Amino acid sequence: MQFYKATMLEKRYIFFSLCLSLHGPTTEGQQYNLIGSSEYAVLGEAFTWTCDMFIPPDQTVNAVTFLRNDILCGSIGLLRDQECITLSSNPRYTYGCESQSIYILTIPAENMTEYEQGSVWRCENFADDTFKSSDATLTIANTPYVLPLAKQHFIEGGNLLVTCNATQGNPSSTAIFWTKSNDPGFRQTGITLRLPNIHRNSSGIYKCTAENTYSNREKGTNSRDMVIDVLYKPVIKNKIVTIVNNTENAELIREIDSNPLSNISWYNRAELLDTQTSVKIANFTIKNASCVDTKNFTLSASNVVQRNVTSMVELIVNCKPEIKDDDITIEITSASRNVSFSTTVIAYPEPRYRLMYKNGTINTEMKVNVHKNALNNFTIHCEQQFVREMDSETYSLKVDNFLGSSTIFVHISKQEKPSSPIIIESVCKGTSARIKWKSSFDGGPVHSFFIVALSDALQIVG
Repeated sequence: MQFYKATMLEKRYIFFSLCLSLHGPTTEGQQYNLIGSSEYAVLGEAFTWTCDMFIPPDQTVNAVTFLRNDILCGSIGLLRDQECITLSSNPRYTYGCESQSIYILTIPAENMTEYEQGSVWRCENFADDTFKSSDATLTIANTPYVLPLAKQHFIEGGNLLVTCNATQGNPSSTAIFWTKSNDPGFRQTGITLRLPNIHRNSSGIYKCTAENTYSNREKGTNSRDMVIDVLYKPVIKNKIVTIVNNTENAELIREIDSNPLSNISWYNRAELLDTQTSVKIANFTIKNASCVDTKNFTLSASNVVQRNVTSMVELIVNCKPEIKDDDITIEITSASRNVSFSTTVIAYPEPRYRLMYKNGTINTEMKVNVHKNALNNFTIHCEQQFVREMDSETYSLKVDNFLGSSTIFVHISKQEKPSSPIIIESVCKGTSARIKWKSSFDGGPVHSFFIVALSDALQIVG
């Protein structure tokens, strides 16, 4: 294009003169149209106003003025040689001539800021402002705004309803939907998140997203995260038996699955042994465990959802047999026809037993029964119906398991009729006497003696 080489002042004079002299008469219905490049401007993207002007008959020079909020923003037109002349301008904008009747004002991308929001634009004939467009408001497309969402604490099994509130953007048509972090398959549309019969697996971070679509098909989105914390009662896991050997430390351990974390208590029947707060793993240590520690302990867990969820925690201590009475004496008389005795044994595992004579041979005449009182507590009962007279005898009852053995000695003592005691000393003093004697029988039941005092002599009768 060949430019006219007149000075700017000359150009303006010529341009203005031509506009005044060549403006033709108006016609009813003739108007200017001001059209934006899109329904909504987008921040950071160029936006163009296009002024489509009416050309009066026989006019050879055409020019328009752009106004922003009724303030001159720039004038542009074409001379006879089709040179596009900008008579006044604002450095925020650029100008151009599309044809004799179409002129443009462009807001560059770097200047498309919030400053332009709501600005009112108009284009007019340069020489006669009665020829003008209607006012057009520039509206910047913007995203909806999602209001903050509070953390949700909800008890398992309930029906959760949460509403996502959002202010509309431009365009105002807004879609709202819910997603969940780390769960690409989860999506709910609408402002309300619905989780019926909520489960602990529903805990996590949910996102409410509000979205609209701009005229250029790009989407404006805004979202907020919301944490859902599903609360549930304690569940005591790992219900396995703890087995240790005698004198070892026994550590009782249970996993507590609960939300929030549980406070726990350890009990030996009604006796409180220990407490712990806000734990996931409950543990209790018994140092130098012994046979008597074989039992069921009670673990109780509580949180805000439910209190006193209990579980039995079984401890077994491997130990060799421990005998309550390891030396038993039984007295029999010549008239006795049977003998029996019992003893208590603590052991784990259950012990084996052997009743033997003094010479080491097995006693097969006496019947032996074992009664299990508890996991590690046994009563051994021995009984024999005698068909012959029996002399004094000593048996050994040996009980054992893989950890060791213990022996019970059983003494069977035959009772004889006691003889009169042997007088060791006898002293008379008036109406009193002192007597010392020795029994002829040692052992067996308590013997009774009585003394008879006669007038001439003192006689002791047993």
